[in-house]
Amino acid sequence: MTFYSTPTPASSEPAAPKPVSFVSRPIVKLLAYLVSWFVFSMSFVLLGYSVIGVMSVGGTCASGNTAYVIATQCPESATVFLPWVIFTGLLAVGLAVGLANGVGFQLRVWAWPILFGVLGGLFLLAGEVVGYLIGAMFIIMALVPLVIELRASIQRVFLGSFNIFGQQYKEGAKAQPSFSSRKMPNPPDAVRPGIGDWAIDILGFVIPAAAGLYVATLWVAALAASAG
Repeated sequence: MTFYSTPTPASSEPAAPKPVSFVSRPIVKLLAYLVSWFVFSMSFVLLGYSVIGVMSVGGTCASGNTAYVIATQCPESATVFLPWVIFTGLLAVGLAVGLANGVGFQLRVWAWPILFGVLGGLFLLAGEVVGYLIGAMFIIMALVPLVIELRASIQRVFLGSFNIFGQQYKEGAKAQPSFSSRKMPNPPDAVRPGIGDWAIDILGFVIPAAAGLYVATLWVAALAASAG
């Protein structure tokens, strides 16, 4: 039983070492995987707190200097976090796509379903006709791309396409190219994922995502304490 899928030479003959680019280094891919999930998790949780805050005041609010009288002031969480959390979430996805490059739980696959799935759930909980309609639409928007990816390759959705050494994983016989990996599955040099690959995949997602949740919750609590 292999602990992780190490690179294997294509032939027994020694070959001249090839220069390794910065983005191809295993440590860079691993750090990008960890940091992207931490930043995305923190940004998304802050977005969720902000949306809940806006819903708690009726779903519409305003803030800032204006010549008009503001009927409903926005919660402080909304005014502090909403202007930038979308951008940091997008930066996290860009970091994952550009540097993590197919390792583990890919943000390019999960960011859209997480965003619209959770927001859809919040709208459904808000009730009323508008909430139900928007919530149902968001849930459908979350499920459609995820189902497409699952039909292409279940393994790819939960393990990724490549290990941190840049080798493509061997997948099931019915695997197909998809948005998360446009390369044809199972090239001749594909490797079977080992225990270490699964450990990097799962722990590299759970730990930074939990850390992002924790930091965001502390931040919101500190903001509420300062306002009180």
